Amino acid sequence: MTKARIITVGGWLVIAAMAMLTLTTCLQAFVFPLELELREGTSWLHVLAQREGISIYDHRQVAFVNQNHGPLDPLLKHWLATLLPFLTPAMITRFFVVALPLGLYLALRRATNGRLVAALAWAFGLQLFLLGLQPPHFLLGRSDPTALFFLALMLGSAPTEKSHWWRYAATGALGALSLLANWRNFPAVGAGLIAFTVDSIATTDRG
Repeated sequence: MTKARIITVGGWLVIAAMAMLTLTTCLQAFVFPLELELREGTSWLHVLAQREGISIYDHRQVAFVNQNHGPLDPLLKHWLATLLPFLTPAMITRFFVVALPLGLYLALRRATNGRLVAALAWAFGLQLFLLGLQPPHFLLGRSDPTALFFLALMLGSAPTEKSHWWRYAATGALGALSLLANWRNFPAVGAGLIAFTVDSIATTDRG
């Protein structure tokens, strides 16, 4: 077996191990039928209230409960519960826990110029880093996985020199969705949008 072959096989084995650890951890959280954190169930209360036609933003009817990071997350989960009624409440609240690895892969596929091995390695490696950095935040039905999912898509849709106008619009919209899910993403979203704007201006000047 040649040296290049050994490196290739070894790389795939490492990626497979990271993928198994990442996906099994996320899927276990996704299918677990009970609360993983005391406050997690309030996300489902928001869905139930909206199902009954009660606006969770109407202070004459309800008071905010554990929903201080942004208005988008409970709305998305209400739409998911409507579109996917076969999913359990726990699966709805933790939907973006299993969607986040896909978002990271799509962003990194673009960043690595479509190289599958590099994109998978970076995506699973980054997901494991996040799980190790703040284990509860990215396994619970909170707004953190939702916001980071849209942030990853924003970075993956970054406009290039020959991009059409819709890519600029998509990048801005995805950044806005990330902020609406969790305002604490403002530094990352702001830095990304500023970098894209500066690069676009510099590219235009060179042209």
